[in-house]
Amino acid sequence: MKNFRAVKMSRAAEVLTSCCSTRATGRDSLLSYRLGMLVSSRTLAIIGSFAFFPAAIFVACDSDTAAPGPTIDGGTLTPGDGSPGFEDDGAVGDATNVLPGTIVQITAGHHHACARYASGALKCWGSNAFGMLGTGASTDESVRHRPATVVGINDATYVAAGPIQTCAVRAAGNVYCWGSNNIGASGGTILLTPTPIVTDADAGTLFAGAAEVRNAHDSWGCIRRTTGTVACWAGQNLQGRLGDGTTKERSYPSIDVAGLTDAVEIAKGEVHACARKATGQVVCWGLNNRGQVGNGAFGAAALAPETVIGVTDAIALGESQAATCLIRTNKTVACWGINHGGQLGTGKKDDDQSSPATVAGINDAKQLSGGGSHFCALRESGGVVCWGSNAYGQLGDGTEDVTTNLPTNVAGLTDAVEIASGWLFTCARRSTGAVVCWGANDKGQHGSGNVDHHFTPFEVPDL
Repeated sequence: MKNFRAVKMSRAAEVLTSCCSTRATGRDSLLSYRLGMLVSSRTLAIIGSFAFFPAAIFVACDSDTAAPGPTIDGGTLTPGDGSPGFEDDGAVGDATNVLPGTIVQITAGHHHACARYASGALKCWGSNAFGMLGTGASTDESVRHRPATVVGINDATYVAAGPIQTCAVRAAGNVYCWGSNNIGASGGTILLTPTPIVTDADAGTLFAGAAEVRNAHDSWGCIRRTTGTVACWAGQNLQGRLGDGTTKERSYPSIDVAGLTDAVEIAKGEVHACARKATGQVVCWGLNNRGQVGNGAFGAAALAPETVIGVTDAIALGESQAATCLIRTNKTVACWGINHGGQLGTGKKDDDQSSPATVAGINDAKQLSGGGSHFCALRESGGVVCWGSNAYGQLGDGTEDVTTNLPTNVAGLTDAVEIASGWLFTCARRSTGAVVCWGANDKGQHGSGNVDHHFTPFEVPDL
C-alpha cells in the first residue's frame, strides 16, 4: 500500500508532503489514534484503544500490507482507517510522521495514568504502590508523583493502565508489563521495570504479533494480535474470563479465545471481556450475573464468546467495571450490563441491561471510555459528556457527589481529541497537546504534586 496522504485537517495544521509520506508540524496538527494502523517492514500496525487525530491523518507511504482497520464499510472492514467511526480518516503511520515530543495516547488505571509520546517514550503519574509507574522504584510518595518517565521503553506503540499494573506493546509486537505481577509476566513478584510477557509453551519465548493489550479493572489481561486472534490470561478462570471454553487457570496468554479470528478491538471489564469483529458484530464472554455478556440473559457465565444481541454496526467499544458501551455507525451510543450508578446513561438507575440500551442524547460520538461506575463520550465537536457515579467529581461538570443518569457536559472542555477514564477520575488530551484530568486525586492521579480533587479539568504538569 503506497502514497497515503493526509485526508483531514483542522485548525492551523501545516501539512508537508514528500514523495512517500505526509508529515505535519506543530502540536495542533498531530494525531492520536484509537483504532487502526498499517503494518509494514517499518511500521507496526496497532489498533489502539484510545486516540484520535482531529487535525490531520497521516500514514507512511512505504507500507506493503495493511492490517485491518476499525470501521465498517458495506459490512466489511475498511483497511487503513485510523479511528472509530470516521470514514474520512486515514491510518496513522509510525512516529516519524509526528513530532517526537507530542503525546499521541493517554490511558488511565485505577489510581494512575500514563501518556505515550510519538517517540515511543512513556510517562506515568499517580499511585506507585506496586511500581506501576515503571520508574524502577515503588514508594508511598506516589501520592505526590508528577509525571515520571518509564525506564527502558522508547518504542511503545500502545499503552494500557490497569488497576495496579501497566502494559505496553513495543515496536516488535512484544508486550511488556510492570507493577503487580499477577498477570503472567514472570510469576508472583512486583515488577518495578518493564518485563516481557511470555507464552507458557516456552518460558523464553516472548508473546509476539500484538496489536493491543487490555488490563483494565482487574488484574488479568487480554492481547489482540494483528491477525485478529485474541488471547487472555488470569490467575483464575472460574467465570470463563479467558474465553477458551474452559475454566482452566492460565498464567500466560497461551490459548486463544475460542472461535475469534477477526477481532479489531477488545474491551475488558472486571470479570468479562468483549471484542468488536470486522463485521461490526460484538461478542463477549465471562461473568454474566449483571448482563455483561449482552446475550439477552442474566446468570450463567459464558465460557466462550457469545454474540451481543442486535449489534451489526459497531465501530468502537468502551468498558467500565461491569458494563460495556459501543458506538454505532450513526454515532449513537448503546450500553449493557450493570447500572447501579446510572452508568448505562438511559436516564434510569439500578435497571441492569442484558442487551444494548441506547444512551440518551448522543448522536455524534467519537470515542468512549468507562471508569468504575461512570462513562464518558468524546463528541465530534471536541466536547465531552459523562454520566453515572460522581462521588469525586469524575463527571467533570463542577459538582461532587451529584450522580446523573444522563450525559452531562464536562465544564470548559471544547477541544478534546481523546479521553481515558480511571476508577474515580477522567482525563482528556486536548488539541493543543495538553492533558487534563478531573475527579479523584487522592493518589496523585492528576499529576499535580498534591492530593486535591478537581471537579473540572485540571492540566497535568510536566508532560
